Parts: sequence; C-alpha cells; structure tokens
Amino acid sequence: MKRWLVAGLAVAALAGCRGESGKEAAPGETEALITVGGVVTEAQPDGLTLRTANGEVVEMRIAEGAQVMLGGREVPASTIREGASVRASFREEEGENVARRVDIDRAEPAPTPTPSATPGSQGPAGTQQPAR
Repeated sequence: MKRWLVAGLAVAALAGCRGESGKEAAPGETEALITVGGVVTEAQPDGLTLRTANGEVVEMRIAEGAQVMLGGREVPASTIREGASVRASFREEEGENVARRVDIDRAEPAPTPTPSATPGSQGPAGTQQPAR
C-alpha cells in the first residue's frame, strides 16, 4: 500500500512540472503567461521596456521565435518603436521576463496637437492681445 502511495505522489509531482505545451518546465520557469499592456519606453531588437497605465515599468527580453503581431500580421521585433502601445505576454524564466508574444496596438505614438498662434491674435488662456 505504501509503495502505491509513493508511486502516485511521484507521478503527481512529475505532472505538476509540465508546462502548457506538455513539455517539462525548465527549472525556475513559472507555468502561466503574464499579459501586460503599456507604452514602450525603450525598444531593442531583442527586448523592450514598457510603462503600464498605473506607471509600473516592465522590462523583458523577446524570446527567439516569439510572435510579434501588428494588424493581424506577424512582423519582425524591430517593428516595435518607442511610444508604441503594446500588449506583451511573457513568462518569468530564471529571474528574467521573456516575451512569447507582443501585440502592437499602435505602431507609433498618437500625435500631440500643437497650438498654432498668430502674432497679436490670442494671448495666454485665450485673452485678446492688443495690436501694436
């Protein structure tokens, strides 16, 4: 009876070490993918840093073979630019965030409107300026 219990526990322990794909998880690798969205503050061909809506900064390496998607098409990781809005799915592997998929929502930052003023027309806060 003890032998069956020990064998059952060993099988259960081994089953718990398998990842989503059925392959054994590497030591130090977590099972679930973490997905985070934000704006890219630094982009390199093999990694990126992004800032989330709550101000958290997340750095990650882009895994070899990771999917980088823009408009439903796979694109090279070099397509990711600073200011781009992205969603990245990653795993922590040996203390490093490793992206498996990056979806680029918007490749370039949204344009910032710049006020155009003509001399002598409008002053601060919309006040009329006297003509000289």
